[in-house]
Amino acid sequence: MKNLIVGYYGQSYFGGGTYIKLSKKEGEKYKLEKIHSGSPNYIPNGDKYIKLHDTISFEEGAEYFSYIKDDDLRFKVYSVDENEGIVNLLNYLENINLEEIANKEYKSAILDGLNWKFFIKIDERDYEIVGYGDIPEELNKILDNMNSLSIEEANKEKKLGFGCMRLPMKDGEVDYEEFNKMIDYYMEQGFNYFDTAHGYIGGKSEIAIRDCLAKRYPRESFILTNKLTKPYFNSQEDIIPFFEKQLELCGVEYFDFYLMHAQDRNTYEHFQKTNAYEECLKLKEAGKIKHLGISFHDNADMLSKILNDYPEVEIVQIQFNYADYLSSSVQSKKVYEVCKAHEKPVLVMEPVKGGGLVNLPEDAKKVFDELNGNNSYASYAIRFAASFDGMYKVLSGMSSFEQLKDNVDYMKEFKPLSEEEMEATLKVGEMLRNMGGIPCTACRYCVDGCPMKISIPDLFSCYNAKEQFKDWNAGYYYNVHTNDGHGRASECIKCGACERVCPQHLEIRNLLEKVAEAFE
Repeated sequence: MKNLIVGYYGQSYFGGGTYIKLSKKEGEKYKLEKIHSGSPNYIPNGDKYIKLHDTISFEEGAEYFSYIKDDDLRFKVYSVDENEGIVNLLNYLENINLEEIANKEYKSAILDGLNWKFFIKIDERDYEIVGYGDIPEELNKILDNMNSLSIEEANKEKKLGFGCMRLPMKDGEVDYEEFNKMIDYYMEQGFNYFDTAHGYIGGKSEIAIRDCLAKRYPRESFILTNKLTKPYFNSQEDIIPFFEKQLELCGVEYFDFYLMHAQDRNTYEHFQKTNAYEECLKLKEAGKIKHLGISFHDNADMLSKILNDYPEVEIVQIQFNYADYLSSSVQSKKVYEVCKAHEKPVLVMEPVKGGGLVNLPEDAKKVFDELNGNNSYASYAIRFAASFDGMYKVLSGMSSFEQLKDNVDYMKEFKPLSEEEMEATLKVGEMLRNMGGIPCTACRYCVDGCPMKISIPDLFSCYNAKEQFKDWNAGYYYNVHTNDGHGRASECIKCGACERVCPQHLEIRNLLEKVAEAFE
């Protein structure tokens, strides 16, 4: 850090710089400001008092106290840069457009009891502002503004996130040597976002994060996301101890992002009953969480409900890829549009659909091969997701250095898909949806007349995902679409009402038997 000064008096105003002055206008509190002449106040220099318009050079580690009209002013100098001159953060922030502040690189904020600090980058220099007691109201407003996420800020980010649900393994354990190598290359190329959860790799993911990342890199150099997952808490009282355990396992003092994990209508009900959102908002106020978000596995209407209930949610993680973009079960496009409507940046999971968009059928490969590029099939999938407005990170679960290097090489200087590439990618998505699966167009004519309220197109979509892509999430979405009064495939009573209105003339009753066999 350069030029760190800590000072406080009364309700605390803070500024940083090698040289600092105190001034007070009639009727106002004391403020730390730039040098200006004519002030009647003084500041101590050793055992002497120096007028404000004189230059004062502080010594590193020294403490200065001044009692002026019963107000206690304290400074402690942590570092001195004689060439820096005067930097007054408070004055700087008070006189600048807040939109400009929001666009500056924000590093971190930590609130810990009565101690607080945050980091800011101004004109390519790093400053650390710290203090005790309540944060000054002026700085609080600025901090809130700088802490908030926006779609505009998301668009400026490097897009590739390191998903740690799949890691390099050796003899049943995470291969630390390979993981270290992957982390080092990823960080060297300017990326720094890591995503984990307590259940990943049977709990080994968090420990690997601690041993290979947190112990080897300064905390402010990486962004870490963790999640609150339903199986690990039964009551409101369980949440904080579980959270503290996650911090310990990861070897960190705070999480940059903390997500309410796998939200659907049933999971959300549990989170509401246990006041999970409220508990995590308290953790955010305490500085243990910087940004509160959700990971989501349900339809667009359910997402809209959650975001209306909790506008404090700052970011949404969704399954988004070109195969699911128009899917009637996953609803990637519709869910994304809800995020946009609520102005929430997006984290993307499953951009290559668990590897299903890497191992493509020959006809699908041919479409990409005709683009005359040497790009991998995974690159089209990840770049597709990253090309949309407001995508903060696109997660890739990379289990080898080769996978990581391929992703990093085309995402380091990210270019959105060209019009030709986008057309080709959407074409492949359509081919995959119609290839070897149930050729349902999701017109939904069959749904209204079903006496068992079976969401037939959604169940067919789940079946196609399972059979075509070996999608591990397919069963999850099957449960989503057979809840809340909607029948399971096995509950079909063979009335035939659906087949009489199907424009594709599908043998729906027989197909539902296949679906039931696959999922039940």
